[in-house]
Amino acid sequence: MTRESFEILLEQLAVTNKVAIEKDMAELYHLLSENYQQEPERFAETIITWLSCKVGALMGVFWVFDQERESFDFIAGFSCTAESVSKANRPKNSDSLYRAVMKNKEVVFIEQLNTCFHHTATYSIALRSWLVLPLTLNETLLCGIELYHHNNFSPQQLHFLWQAVRPIAAAWAGISEQDKRKILIDKLHHQNEEISTQEEELRQQTEELIAINENLEQITKELAGKNRDLERAKLFIEKKNESIMASIQYAQRIQKAMLPSAEALNTMIGEHVLLFLPRDVVSGDFYWTFQNKQGTWIAAVDCTGHGVPAALMGMMGINVLEHAMSTHEAPSPAEVLTYLNERVQALLRAGETNTKDGMDIALCLLDYDNKLIHYAGAMNSAYYITDKKITRLKHTRRPVGRHVFLKKQEIFTNQTIKMQGKGMLYMCSDGYQDQFGGPENKKFMRRKFLNLLQEIAYMPTNEQTKILELNFDNWKANEEQTDDVLVLGIRL
Repeated sequence: MTRESFEILLEQLAVTNKVAIEKDMAELYHLLSENYQQEPERFAETIITWLSCKVGALMGVFWVFDQERESFDFIAGFSCTAESVSKANRPKNSDSLYRAVMKNKEVVFIEQLNTCFHHTATYSIALRSWLVLPLTLNETLLCGIELYHHNNFSPQQLHFLWQAVRPIAAAWAGISEQDKRKILIDKLHHQNEEISTQEEELRQQTEELIAINENLEQITKELAGKNRDLERAKLFIEKKNESIMASIQYAQRIQKAMLPSAEALNTMIGEHVLLFLPRDVVSGDFYWTFQNKQGTWIAAVDCTGHGVPAALMGMMGINVLEHAMSTHEAPSPAEVLTYLNERVQALLRAGETNTKDGMDIALCLLDYDNKLIHYAGAMNSAYYITDKKITRLKHTRRPVGRHVFLKKQEIFTNQTIKMQGKGMLYMCSDGYQDQFGGPENKKFMRRKFLNLLQEIAYMPTNEQTKILELNFDNWKANEEQTDDVLVLGIRL
């Protein structure tokens, strides 16, 4: 029925104790003033529980109207038994009645339902009356209160509930929107003034609300001052961040300039795969190439950590490798690693500082004239794939630069294998295989990475790069990148 029809029905129902209704309304105003700062769910639970108990309802539900979806959302409920909310059988055609409440803000009032409310092996509770009241403010539907009674609602209960919806709606508007809290306080204050002559207690509540409002205004002023301080701090941090990012981006340009260009790679190693994904702006992984009379040198290096510190370590590594080439006549890969280790430890003063910084490196000398691959590695292996067969060039179990304590200090050793023709030599950091992701958010792992390399080894190198990057992105999905990623492959 429409709200006007419900009001006409109320006029026809005689009320014997208006003083009791006024007392209940005073109690309601007091309850609202005590709970208007609560979270919406707590506020709704308090109101629906109090209303249900006040009118003797077996079950009550507080609905919130979603303007966008035009639907009621459950926010709080009351029931005389712990499981009745989920087991209650609503009357037939309830969906159409709910739509009438939402669309036209109508009242649902049905008596003589004879519907089972709660049923067990020993007893059952029957419903007699069902009431849904829309809560509106300025003709805007905000929420709804739904009550079930085992008997018919009394005229006094119906009058009280109809009077209660307006202050509850006003309070809910303030609860729902922080910027409307002052409106709620003014409304409650105005309503308390209207009945202040009837009840002294309501006058005291009005004074309390005024005090709360003054306190809120003071808090608002304090928050405004703090917000200004925060805004100044934010601007300061943003400027600092801009300066830092500008420095890091400049460092990125320097790092790119020190790495071999695409043209240089094409010239020195020909057909190749390169997946280079820094975790941050600059990378602690780097790749290096050099040509002399021995052949073509190629290295894949993983420096400790990532970001700016690791990138600085990488620049040191590039300089030492270049220096090794200029000071040694015809070094082997193992000799280069030995020299690199000594120079990095000296530069970092590893013996004095017990530093944990260093490099894991796979270093190869490609002798195209004799079809040979000479390799030495520091905690980083290389892999040569031919005819779906993978050959691992094993590394020495010691890093470059980092001061480690081992029972047996291994020396860097050389390994030599023959080029088989149309095979792929892969060197990489551990960033790809250590990336977290997948359905269980686990590491990709080396075995899965090597299987992937075997599957793509005979594809064109540009396709290999695309597949490696796509697979990495799919595995990582929404997770943060764990480390810098470097995968370097050469067709041999």
